[in-house]
Amino acid sequence: MTESVQKAINDITYRSKVFPEEAFQTISKNREEAIPFLRAALEKAVAEKDKLDVQYQLHFYALFFLGEFQARECFPLIMEMASFPTDILDYLIGDTVTEGLPQILYHTYNGDLELLKKAIRNQESDEFARTGMLRVMGQLYLDGSLGKDEWEDFIREEAHGDERDDSYIYTGLADVICDCNMKDMLPEIRYLYERERIDESAIGRYDDCVDRMFRKNRDTYTSPIDAAKMLRGWAMFEEPKRDTMEKKSIDKLFKALEREYNAPEKTVKIGRNDPCPCGSGKNTRNAA
Repeated sequence: MTESVQKAINDITYRSKVFPEEAFQTISKNREEAIPFLRAALEKAVAEKDKLDVQYQLHFYALFFLGEFQARECFPLIMEMASFPTDILDYLIGDTVTEGLPQILYHTYNGDLELLKKAIRNQESDEFARTGMLRVMGQLYLDGSLGKDEWEDFIREEAHGDERDDSYIYTGLADVICDCNMKDMLPEIRYLYERERIDESAIGRYDDCVDRMFRKNRDTYTSPIDAAKMLRGWAMFEEPKRDTMEKKSIDKLFKALEREYNAPEKTVKIGRNDPCPCGSGKNTRNAA
């Protein structure tokens, strides 16, 4: 490993208040050198779970980099982490569950559909992560990577299977069906509504789902991942300090505007025989 890549890995191993811009640029340009270290960071997090040092951050960044690199060989490992119970998953990656994990799974998907199905059906796993996996399957269907018959069979199995206390997943399933414009699956959506498995506050009534079937489907995951762009604005980082010269220029501009705003009004002295300022045409001497 080159010295620059080693330094970049070191710079993102633990939490920092400022976004590590230079380290991200270095890693993005050195995919092959970086992947083994990123994978090792995920393996460490999966092994230690909630015993992982709270300041350790490399596994978090690794997810986004592996998504950017489309490291399909890491898909099983990422799925293992994504299948953890809510408390552990939240400890390890927090808001990433909804703000990045589905995109990462989509871009690292290695063709193992059974692994996705098994994880979605695992009620011990985080429901937000499972719903994200459902959306990944929906996007694979829209891409043509998942056959229509297999996708519809999975939907029917989930909708008509043993009833579970799993309203969030059922709601997500109906939502994905709508996003995929699967009109043939409307009976499954009606079935879920009739059995009150759908959270209407989340996606509306059955009629709302029917209306959505005729709208353009959402394509949210196919755009390439840019790890730096996705993470740079997160609240975990302080805003970068403004350049000193830029700040001086802005201060100078504000002071100039303030002087102009507060400047006293200019008065015009009118001579005895000057035209009257009222526009009458008379001179000031005869205006009265």
